[in-house]
Amino acid sequence: SALTCDHVTFVGNKAIWGGGIGVGGGELYANDCVFSENQAETWGGGVAGDFATLHLNHCAFEQNGSGWGSGGLHMDHATAMITDCAFSGNNAVFGGGFHAVYSQITSAHSEFLNNQTEAGGGVHIEDSDCVFEQCSFQENKALNGTGGAIDFYADSTIFDRSYLLKVEGCSFTENSASVHSGAVRIEQSASD
Repeated sequence: SALTCDHVTFVGNKAIWGGGIGVGGGELYANDCVFSENQAETWGGGVAGDFATLHLNHCAFEQNGSGWGSGGLHMDHATAMITDCAFSGNNAVFGGGFHAVYSQITSAHSEFLNNQTEAGGGVHIEDSDCVFEQCSFQENKALNGTGGAIDFYADSTIFDRSYLLKVEGCSFTENSASVHSGAVRIEQSASD
């Protein structure tokens, strides 16, 4: 199944999972959409996608929040293409702009501004491959942890493989972390 949203605004919606939209096992095509002030008790204040394929083009994620991870966008076992999107003022325990686990993500020409969490102020990535092209990260904050802009952690002992974080032509300005790695933190455990 697939959902297409063109020029749709989601404001002030609440749920346990996926405050604005929740996609489980399907596809989402969102073009010129706004996700603002949505809340999730667990994952994905703006959008949550599990075992899903997400195509996000020219969307804004503003001041969304969650009680655990991914204030703006949550991805678990997902494939996502994020183009010309803006993530601003989102908050969560980790992954203010977005959180990805076991996923394949490409983000191009997108902006991460003034998101804040305990760790991974802009984005928090676990056991995923993620490419950022021509993106900007500004004034994101990890208030009680690591990775003000990007917090990338990979446990190669789980699937006996390495994960990729690729950053091309991006800018990092005035991001901060209370512990270490004000802009980017990368940590990968080694398999025996």
